[in-house]
Amino acid sequence: MTDSEKSVGDARKQAAEELTRAVQAGSAAGASLDKTLVSLSSGAMVLSMTFVGQIAPSKLLLPLLFMSWLAFAASVLSVVFAMRTAQSKANLAAMHFAKLIEDIDKVGPFVIAAKDTMRMFRDVSLSTKVRRFNIFAISAFSVGLLLLGIFVGYNLLASGSVIGTT
Repeated sequence: MTDSEKSVGDARKQAAEELTRAVQAGSAAGASLDKTLVSLSSGAMVLSMTFVGQIAPSKLLLPLLFMSWLAFAASVLSVVFAMRTAQSKANLAAMHFAKLIEDIDKVGPFVIAAKDTMRMFRDVSLSTKVRRFNIFAISAFSVGLLLLGIFVGYNLLASGSVIGTT
């Protein structure tokens, strides 16, 4: 093996390791955000359903409460769709990456292979569909939180349960 072939092989190995680390870091961050959104949305729904009688005994503005539940459910579903879309894209990228490795072994043009590898990484990590689902999930959660807060606040004020009111 010549020095040139060895350096190409080393560069390929290093690029693959860097790509793997970058994909894992991005996946971990995305998974953490997804878990947080699902936990917070589900928790807000369950707690508000369980304690609606205690926090808002007069149950004024019930449509706001129902809309908040819909927003929380939409947030959870959006996360599920984002995760499924990302999984599908990752599977396609893995198949494409396997083919790329075969092509590298046959032909050996490392620069073309590296560009193709980075294109695959961008396709998975910057997926427009996944990004839209995630933005929608965050927005739906925020709307649900706002509606639930308005519902609870209005009912507490109306019932005189807030400190400093009579």
